[in-house]
Amino acid sequence: MQTDQLLKWIPFDLIKQRVLAFLPNAVTDYLQQIPVDRELKLNAIIHGAAATAGGVGFFTAQIPGDRLVIGGIQAAMMLAIAREYKVTLDPAKLETFLTTLLMEFGLSLVGIFGAEMVAQVLKYIPGIGNLANTGTAIAITEILGWITVAYFEKVNQPATPEDQPVAATREDLPPAADPSNSN
Repeated sequence: MQTDQLLKWIPFDLIKQRVLAFLPNAVTDYLQQIPVDRELKLNAIIHGAAATAGGVGFFTAQIPGDRLVIGGIQAAMMLAIAREYKVTLDPAKLETFLTTLLMEFGLSLVGIFGAEMVAQVLKYIPGIGNLANTGTAIAITEILGWITVAYFEKVNQPATPEDQPVAATREDLPPAADPSNSN
């Protein structure tokens, strides 16, 4: 089965809808502002990574360590999303970026780890374990992908005066006006 046939078989529109319903409004608000041409590219990146992660999850359900491969797929997806926004992320700092990403929208890893733990328990049951591992890999990859997109959409928003950071040091302050030039 070719990749484009596989992508048509998996109901990504439904998966995306369910994933977005799970995410906080802060995330979905930013996702609604994506231009259509960029959204098509992002859909391809995220859904392609989710399908790949799901395939790995299905075929390696009973093999310990499959999360290393799936984690690599998710990392590559996040880097591809960053490239779409013309941002260079250091692959060595993706863990820090992921923590920042989740904290930015008030999310925790508890739900993701909860789903992962259920899949880890079920994964050794042939058939059921394969499906649980596949579903978990797809869902977590989609969630990470759309949260990453929302983060870059937020970062690329024009700053408003109340969004401006407070100057931390004297060097950060703008130069003072020269009193001798006052009218």
